[in-house]
Amino acid sequence: MGRRNLARIVTPRQEAKILERRLGRLNSLLVNAMDRTLVATKARVIAKHLNAKQTGVRSVRKQSGKLQKSIVTTKAVRGPNTTAVATFTISSKYAKVHIGKHGAVTRITARGNNLAIPTKFARRASGEPLGSGPRDPRFSMKFTAITRKGSKVMFGTKGGGGKILPLFTLRKSVLVPTRVDINRDIVKPAQAMYMRLVREGLGKALR
Repeated sequence: MGRRNLARIVTPRQEAKILERRLGRLNSLLVNAMDRTLVATKARVIAKHLNAKQTGVRSVRKQSGKLQKSIVTTKAVRGPNTTAVATFTISSKYAKVHIGKHGAVTRITARGNNLAIPTKFARRASGEPLGSGPRDPRFSMKFTAITRKGSKVMFGTKGGGGKILPLFTLRKSVLVPTRVDINRDIVKPAQAMYMRLVREGLGKALR
């Protein structure tokens, strides 16, 4: 009888309440960790792979920003094993070209005679094309010439007149490098960060 104060007797009902409270803390921890992971992953992918300031094979200049804006993230915590599930979706029509295996390239081939690639004179300062192509009303195409290197270039004016400029380069096809590798650039870094955040908060959540 004198030693009963050394042990705390917990009834099943009390134990259930304790477990319920601890699971609630665990769910909050998982949601918070996933929130932070998704925000950080999106920011890192944009900064490292979809940003105009980056250079290298896998980074190309930001133009309209449509690829960045198409990124959508969602999350959910599901039972009974309390599993956090997240999705990171890049839904832009450009995704099938720019999203793929690290180091891969996609060849874009002209449907008709040639692809008209805008030169710097047919682009905005951001790099985004000024119009839809040589037939855009803001351009007045004059002639096509072949350079010493054998490239076909379309010359014309923009804005209704002015100096004749090289506006488009004509090519049968172009190679577009992959910008984001889903496994290498999204899944693995996100999983590593998520598990680190969970481990850091797990001890505190289950106290």
